[in-house]
Formats: sequence, C-alpha cells, structure tokens
Amino acid sequence: MQSQGVVIGVDIKQEWLLPWFFNHYEQHNQLPVAIADFGMSKKARSWCEKKGHYFQLLPSNYQCPKEHICPEKRQQWEDDFGTGIWRLREAFLQKPKALLEGPFEQGIWIDIDCKVEGNIEPLLNCLTFGVELALAPDASENGEQVKHYSSGVIVYQKQAPILQAWLARIKKDDALFLGDQLYLSDVIENNEPLIFKMPSIYNWHRRAGENKDAMITHFGGGLGKIEIVKSLPESYFEELGLPYIQV
Repeated sequence: MQSQGVVIGVDIKQEWLLPWFFNHYEQHNQLPVAIADFGMSKKARSWCEKKGHYFQLLPSNYQCPKEHICPEKRQQWEDDFGTGIWRLREAFLQKPKALLEGPFEQGIWIDIDCKVEGNIEPLLNCLTFGVELALAPDASENGEQVKHYSSGVIVYQKQAPILQAWLARIKKDDALFLGDQLYLSDVIENNEPLIFKMPSIYNWHRRAGENKDAMITHFGGGLGKIEIVKSLPESYFEELGLPYIQV
C-alpha cells in the first residue's frame, strides 16, 4: 500500500483521453498515478499496465439498470444528456469504489477530462487536522457557485467515513441521482464531515472562461471534449489506432 498518489478512472468511451491527460500531468508532477478500469478495451488496458498502477475494481451488484428508473426521470436524463448517458453513468457511480480500492492512503482523484497545468502535490496538505475531503464547489452554467460540490477533483483520506457513506448512499438509492457528484453532495450535507473547500483554480471549469492561474482545468461535458479534440492533431488519433474525431 502506497501512502500518496493520484487516482483516475477510465472506460472505453474515454480511454482516448489517456495520452492527453498524462502529457499534461507529467510536465508538472511526479506523484504516482493509479488507473481504475471502468471498462476499458484490451489495448487501453495494456497501455495502462505499462504506464502506471493499473487496477480492476471488485465486482459490484448495485448498478441500477435504466429500466428500473421511473420513465419520466429516464426520459429527462436522455433529453438532457443523450442516450449515451447510461454507459457514462455506469462509470460515474464507480468513483467511490475507485478511491476505496485504490492503492493510496491519501490521494487526489482527477477526472480524465481534466488538464493538469501545475504541481498539485501541495493539495495533499489540505488533509490535516482531521480533514476528510478537500474539493471545490461546483459552478453553474454562468460560472456562479451553487450548493453542491464538484467531484471532478477530490483530495481524500482513504479511511475517511464519508467515502463509505458515499458508496452506501449509491447502493441504497441508485436510481435517485444521475451521477456521483449529487450523491456526494447529498452525503456531505447529511453527514457534515470535516471538509476543506479548495480554491476554484484547482478545479476550474472551462465554461467559466479561460483562467491563466488555473492549476487544473476541467473540460466536462460534450462541449469540453470538443475543445480537447480541436486542440489535438490528427496524428494523435493515428497513434492510438483510432479514426480522427470530426467536430
């Protein structure tokens, strides 16, 4: 068991982001990276085994199939995010398992669509005086802060009770919320753990505009992925053996 490091999770739909993520991360950081398999292809799995600490999650039996979700909610989610949301949701809800089953006693979770632009190791200093989690409030579409927190970047203690509460909440009511973020905000509100609110520069969402001081920029959502694709040359996809994504 290692003491400190970074954890990411990847499925087959987002594995094309792996080289992009590491290209930026490794320019500024030396903390080891553990890669949780949320359903990768064989080729991506082999790449990850060579790149970092690859690990598979223990089997889960709590994933709620879309047929068990009320038709009105199911339709609303598909209207808002498209029919592909179900594969993404399957990955979203594995996030607390990745933190609990990963190799680090203290870690930093980073979504794979985050561009790391500075040294993030000092974030681990947030975990002092009994702090269980450090994370930033989420931002609304117009950039204003809202009540819930963003789970795109999480600094955590593996033994923190809030992680077990997060996982238990998903298991108990896995048809309640779309993704992991609202479940986490819900258990924070109801359990009141000791948390540290990170400065937004450590989880800066692209929809809030460019920020030259951002240490981590989060390219969340479909529009964020389009921005990433536009920044990549066609050769990037050729090296991965993938067709160039036209946007």
